[in-house]
Amino acid sequence: MNAKPSGTVRIPAKAARMYDCLAATGRTSPDAPAVVEYAGEGAVRLVTYGQLQQRVDDTAAALTAAELGPGDRVMVESETSAPAVALFLACSRLGLLCVPVTPGTGPHRFAGMVDAVQPDLYLRAGGVALRTIAPPAGTGRFGPAGVIVERPPRRSPGWTGRRSSLESDPASVVFTSGALGRAAGVVMSHRSLAALQDSLTACGLVAGGDRVFTTARFGSADCFTDICLALGGGAAIVPVPPALLHWPGSLLRHLETSGATVASGPASVWQRVLCQVRRPARLDRLRTVLLRDQEFPLPGLHRLRTMVTRARVIHCYGHAESPVCGLTDVPRPLPENVRRLPVGTVRPGVEMMVVDENEQPIDDCGVVGELYLRSPMLFTAYWGDPGATSEALVPDPVNRRSGQTVLRTGDLACLGEGGQLYLHGRSRGDSRQTVSG
Repeated sequence: MNAKPSGTVRIPAKAARMYDCLAATGRTSPDAPAVVEYAGEGAVRLVTYGQLQQRVDDTAAALTAAELGPGDRVMVESETSAPAVALFLACSRLGLLCVPVTPGTGPHRFAGMVDAVQPDLYLRAGGVALRTIAPPAGTGRFGPAGVIVERPPRRSPGWTGRRSSLESDPASVVFTSGALGRAAGVVMSHRSLAALQDSLTACGLVAGGDRVFTTARFGSADCFTDICLALGGGAAIVPVPPALLHWPGSLLRHLETSGATVASGPASVWQRVLCQVRRPARLDRLRTVLLRDQEFPLPGLHRLRTMVTRARVIHCYGHAESPVCGLTDVPRPLPENVRRLPVGTVRPGVEMMVVDENEQPIDDCGVVGELYLRSPMLFTAYWGDPGATSEALVPDPVNRRSGQTVLRTGDLACLGEGGQLYLHGRSRGDSRQTVSG
């Protein structure tokens, strides 16, 4: 039951864009599940890689017909679904910038996002309330039947647009709110998302035949990370409708019905589920559990370890600016004297270092400093905020002459005896939001 699934999926060693992995798996295993959608209590709806590829083709054709091209911005208001995944991948294929919005986002915050990004096209999923967006932005809707552009973007006289896209172009802008509640748009390039996908694939967290259960909403960085994780390994993504998060029993039944083998979520979700678990066998199908919290509460972690006895439990550390930087395997069984989990072993493509107030690397155990990240998966900038960008992306303290930048996370950490890194809260005066990977 807990054996690692096997599959015939073959993916390229390196992907230039997120779309590339879909295309590769669609060619080799078109009948393999790509998205497993909730279809009511005890029922699911499968979308294969071949079907998802067709949706991407149709969506890309509709976007092209609306005269959208490389560098244009598409704002998408939707929950995580097969049509939303297809739309995101179509944007990746065409070199468009996708700006996800969580349904129910307040009007003031939504208006701020529109004002900042100035989308060329706003698309809402079926069932999402109609919003008023003034020209020149186009508007439309989408769903299982495809994309319908209700009002095409208005172009200036003589507009020609860009002819081709680059891997360094922005691929997504995910808005998070900082400590002051101000929307901050985290820009990720096509290259960074492809590097994320390659790195997650190299970790071997999923394989062909796996089904990745995700509670992340479409407007979050965690959602894109889980899409990278699933499609990069030829697995299926299993989106959880937000309504189920309030009904732990239904959430647990969907976990079973969907055939999920990998589950990803924060402590709050897992604690609700564990309260409903009366038969640990209900979780036997899981072979990997990903915990997305900076500090997962230890009482809940002990209970989870006793209930999920066969699965590999992994604590994930990361930021919206650089998702899933560290991975820590939770021991089985978890020793009673454990007081804190490390941030993790660094995964491929990431280097972490602790620096003092003078930005000099700290090599001594137990000395607290600020955690810096060096990685090809770093965000490009905060949208429209060069000041905040320069505070977060700073010259590499190891070699400032190189011109390379690293991420100043704002997290305080220290080295343990075994070389692991342990968090010690946030740096004083840092107002950026820490987001789990």
